[in-house]
Amino acid sequence: AAAGTEPALAEQIARSLRDREHTVAEVATAVAAIDRVRAERIAAGIADEYVHALVMADIAVRTDPAHAEPQLREALQAAHHDPALIVKVALAAARTDPALAEEMVGTIRSRDNIRTADFWRAKALADLVNLLDEMRRGSN
Repeated sequence: AAAGTEPALAEQIARSLRDREHTVAEVATAVAAIDRVRAERIAAGIADEYVHALVMADIAVRTDPAHAEPQLREALQAAHHDPALIVKVALAAARTDPALAEEMVGTIRSRDNIRTADFWRAKALADLVNLLDEMRRGSN
């Protein structure tokens, strides 16, 4: 709750949550709407390479969408070909560049017998359609 109105307090709280990186990521993303520099400082404490890269990409998308592609590509690289992680990066990219998001989905390759590349690509495309539909409804 503090992230949306009190970035300094949110930063203090995030420091106490270092063992909960996904929660810290959510705080950093929420703070980005008000204070990009503070959001990046919060994200700097995230040790997990992928979570850190995804948060930095999300911050860039929210604060400087025209220049977010390098951070999005870094997050894609940090996903290490994991289809579930690629889907999350593609969803972040879709907010500003649906073509880039679709390109990212195209990088999904089969890693195991249970979750095929076709399944993950279909899931990602369905998620992208839903996100774009939500964004269109939100702008009306």
